[in-house]
Amino acid sequence: MKKNINISIFGLNLSTINELKAIIDNILGSDHSIFWTNIADTNLQVLIINHNIYELKNKKKIKKDHLF
Repeated sequence: MKKNINISIFGLNLSTINELKAIIDNILGSDHSIFWTNIADTNLQVLIINHNIYELKNKKKIKKDHLF
């Protein structure tokens, strides 16, 4: 049985997002049902963000225990 995984990508251009989706689907697709969701989804399990987001001054802090 496939495991469900909810993934969101934030802060990247559309072509990069599409490339990442294809790579992730090729790697995880046989074992997981991948659901592409938005950053505000309460079921979000994986968030992929642009490293430049960390440099923004008005970002919301994320508790370390919510990251893996």
